[in-house]
Amino acid sequence: MDLSSILIVTAIGILLVAFLAQPVLRGHEGEPPPSHDFEPWLAEKERLLGLIRDLDQDLAMGKLEPEAYEGQRADLTARAARVMRELDTHVAADGPKPKTDAAACPNCGRVTRQGDRFCSHCGWPVQPSAG
Repeated sequence: MDLSSILIVTAIGILLVAFLAQPVLRGHEGEPPPSHDFEPWLAEKERLLGLIRDLDQDLAMGKLEPEAYEGQRADLTARAARVMRELDTHVAADGPKPKTDAAACPNCGRVTRQGDRFCSHCGWPVQPSAG
């Protein structure tokens, strides 16, 4: 190896180390903001509501006996109600949310963006928000 090859390899190595060391040298600037402590509750609510929808479909398709359906739905509904009460507690503690012009999906309750004609979560038609 001649001297120019050694210098080029050394320069590339220094640039590579500098590039890889950037996150360490910057500290915590690039970290996303901390998440709210109610996000796990939102995920659990969505999971339980999905299970209730699946259970309703199973009954409609004849995959489930009505007696079994009633007990399972009552259990899931009670669990979902507890999660929603917990969510209400967390949301109330965070204070009122600012009002927006966004509409909510009539099927799943997710907030839609201005101009959306369908919910991006469930595909249900929504009324476009004014603006």
